[in-house]
Amino acid sequence: MNRKIIHGNKKFGFIDDTGSYVIKPLYSDARDILNGFAVIALKKKGEFIGKKIFDRASNFLERFARVQEKIAC
Repeated sequence: MNRKIIHGNKKFGFIDDTGSYVIKPLYSDARDILNGFAVIALKKKGEFIGKKIFDRASNFLERFARVQEKIAC
């Protein structure tokens, strides 16, 4: 079954082919679900919730996603 990103009220979530929520709009940012995985961001008042692991992340491809951390000089 396909999953599609929806965006409403400044939040992202996912629906299935019937339009039913798979994941309600809770996220500050989201990418397409590929192979059962998606990159998401959860913020509250401009701050990330929990530990921010990476500065950037690409979509998953075969269970892997390219990520980037800023390196302090």
